[in-house]
Amino acid sequence: MINPLRVLAVLGCASAFGSAISAEPESMEIVIGGGPGAGTYELPSANIYCMHLKNQNTVAASYKDFDASDPKTIGTAAIGVTNPDEAGPKRGSVQVSFAGPEGKASASYCISIPGDSPGPLMLTRDGKSAELAFQGKTKDGVSIRITAKCPALEEL
Repeated sequence: MINPLRVLAVLGCASAFGSAISAEPESMEIVIGGGPGAGTYELPSANIYCMHLKNQNTVAASYKDFDASDPKTIGTAAIGVTNPDEAGPKRGSVQVSFAGPEGKASASYCISIPGDSPGPLMLTRDGKSAELAFQGKTKDGVSIRITAKCPALEEL
């Protein structure tokens, strides 16, 4: 399973070196169909990082709002595929956490695919661009859909 905190740490380092130049920005949409935080969220592209982690054989998109403190605001989100080059169903994970006081999440959803949910988890690549998508439910039955569009993956 991809560790969302490790992805965020790598992203922080990657952002220090700058991101690939692209005509269109990264995008991430999250739809939560119940429970705390139900709703549709379009996350700001400035805080979205897309990468291909070669040594870990992972393609991921991650979001972090370092200033988030409102429990109705998404503080972190990640979607990762851990078998991007294999044919067949994709494996990976999805994580969405809402902001809280002192940097602690007020609500959090972590889904391992296929462990916690059969998915589907999808990855479409075209050159250096990628689209990652998941639609499924948490163990508690909360439906989650996440779509990330990455016009230029950062190669790490």
